Amino acid sequence: MKNPLISVIMPIYNAESTVSRAVDSILQQTFSDFELILVNDGSTDSSLEICRTYEANNRNIKVIDQLNGGVSSARNAGMAIACGDWITFCDSDDFVDPVWLENFARDGVDDYSLIVQSLKIHRIFKCENGETEKWSESFDTVRIDRGIYFADHVIGLLRKKYIFGFVYLKLYKTEIIRRNNIHFHSGVTFREDELFNIEYISMISGQKVLFTGTASYNYNYELVDVNNKYVLTDYLFKTVQVLREKYPTYNLEARTYAIDRYFELVTDSFRCKYNSKMKLLKDFHVFIKEKSNDSVPTEYRLNKLSQRILKLPGGVYLVYIMLSLIRL
Repeated sequence: MKNPLISVIMPIYNAESTVSRAVDSILQQTFSDFELILVNDGSTDSSLEICRTYEANNRNIKVIDQLNGGVSSARNAGMAIACGDWITFCDSDDFVDPVWLENFARDGVDDYSLIVQSLKIHRIFKCENGETEKWSESFDTVRIDRGIYFADHVIGLLRKKYIFGFVYLKLYKTEIIRRNNIHFHSGVTFREDELFNIEYISMISGQKVLFTGTASYNYNYELVDVNNKYVLTDYLFKTVQVLREKYPTYNLEARTYAIDRYFELVTDSFRCKYNSKMKLLKDFHVFIKEKSNDSVPTEYRLNKLSQRILKLPGGVYLVYIMLSLIRL
């Protein structure tokens, strides 16, 4: 039996109220050369039973049932059994237009190493009492015009439109993922999609990326009204750890992104508890000192004065970091 062109991977956790809408929208595609992999990530509701019903009635659906390991683990499990030449993703609380996969493939895929669509955002506000209120039936569209770019220049373009993460807007070559052992980092639930994309794009330097100019993925953006003033600091630390470990493998634009993102994570840390904040600042201190050489893009290199400031006590150093962030 011929392998499908595209594998669609959907991680699912306690999504009994939304998963049918997501799956039905994929089954209604005008493009038929695909498989759908549903990964039940230890759901405690009826999500698994819903998935099994779809599997029994559709030859192109596979179901994986695993213990709860998080979205990164679920996506990795799906990629491990994917048979398609290309891979993309869909979340169980979103849905897609009938032409979603067709928009990826309509111009042919052979000349490209990555294909990118634009995004439609449905805004939802979640109140503290658990009730949800959809602001309106309308939506915002985040669009990048159709064009072909070399991979070395796409990170900035994606970040400018705030869609650098969003793996469900992108079509990835399975062969590139497997040859370079690219995966989602299990245990990382903060910016995990960006970490995946930065590794993938670093592996396709000099190759072509197609922006389709189409927007056919419907993203439910949930705004939560909460009182907790602290960022979940463990998530920040895990994301930072991956950035530090993978930094040597990134291309030049990806290194610029890595350091820039590190600055933003330090900004987020200002809302963390004092001990956690100082730990992140200390780690950042070490990272910048390690990278203050020719491997760091010019705008982030440290002059001799800055390097001396980095050696000052924590309180003075914190002022320096804040001034640096204002300057950037």
